[in-house]
Amino acid sequence: MLIIQKMYVTICLLLPVEIEECEIVENDFIMPHHHTEIEIHYINNGTCDYYIDGKKHSAKEGDIVYLKPDTVHSVYKSCDRLEYTTVAILPSFLYAENSGCCTEKYFKPLKQGEYEVTCVISPENSSYSQLKDYLMKIKELIENKENLFELELKITVLSYFLCLYKNGYINKRSSHEKSKYKSENAICSAIDFIDQNYNRSLTVDEIADHVGISSSHFMKLFREYTHTTCISYINKCRLTKAVELLETTRFNILDIATAVGYNNISLFNRDFKKIYGTTPKEIRKNAKIQEKNGKKLQITLL
Repeated sequence: MLIIQKMYVTICLLLPVEIEECEIVENDFIMPHHHTEIEIHYINNGTCDYYIDGKKHSAKEGDIVYLKPDTVHSVYKSCDRLEYTTVAILPSFLYAENSGCCTEKYFKPLKQGEYEVTCVISPENSSYSQLKDYLMKIKELIENKENLFELELKITVLSYFLCLYKNGYINKRSSHEKSKYKSENAICSAIDFIDQNYNRSLTVDEIADHVGISSSHFMKLFREYTHTTCISYINKCRLTKAVELLETTRFNILDIATAVGYNNISLFNRDFKKIYGTTPKEIRKNAKIQEKNGKKLQITLL
């Protein structure tokens, strides 16, 4: 999860709102993950499928995609190149504790999962142009950083959410949707546990026990919310870390495989080629070429 983490370090140090230009080129997807920030994606080019809390949402060029805090989501591109702009917002920017009736009435319910926001808004939908203009204004303010831009930034972000409310894009969750909130939290907790322990032997039973549900129910929920199996997710976490080590260290490939949790080098090589379409040796070779040319190889598999 290298790209996401670097972006949020920038947010914490500089602004509670940040812009990131993203693309998926070589790999077909972004692994299931979650984060505490609100994210709004604007699709600049391409088509893709988002899996958000177990539901599939198709998106195309021009669409606006909303991702609430701590929602499990993944992205599968259905084109050669997917490009999108991410607006990331720290939740505290909107609903700081003890900050008045607006927080209590409009933003705290969002944080607590009582309200839901329409995931994909397309050009043909109501007030789309206004919402897009707000996003482009946010981008412009952050890029130019003119006098008083912080104040105008907050006004623009709040105006975006006001537009969502006025046009019915934010609504109370149904009783059925509210009952799913605990399941969402369980899968978020499972993903965090895997991300912290991928480099050792992990079993589905151990992870299910950690989140407090039965193994059979956990396996069903994990596939529903992530569009992949738990074992597959663990292996992809390991391989992602392996790519980082191949690019940034001189450890030999056997040591790297062991460090990320693989005890069998043949299995490591097979899984690696299945995910990346190439070998660990080629990844390291390409990284050295990129470094020699003054470029850093971008990792798009999170």
